[in-house]
Amino acid sequence: MWTLTDSPVGQLRIVEHGGAITAIEFEPFRTTGRPLGERSDDHPVLAAAVAQLAAYFARDLKEFDLPLAP
Repeated sequence: MWTLTDSPVGQLRIVEHGGAITAIEFEPFRTTGRPLGERSDDHPVLAAAVAQLAAYFARDLKEFDLPLAP
């Protein structure tokens, strides 16, 4: 699954698989090569990533707490 979020560096695509973040991509996004599945803005891991990135860019967060599987 994946979602999109705005950031000071442009739109980001956050990709989740198996309950962990597998990629955060900058525009322009890849069109082939990585299975993405469906968009899911309310998936708990993706929603947490969006919230933590927003806090980071607002300078309210310095350490992330997300499951990762790069």
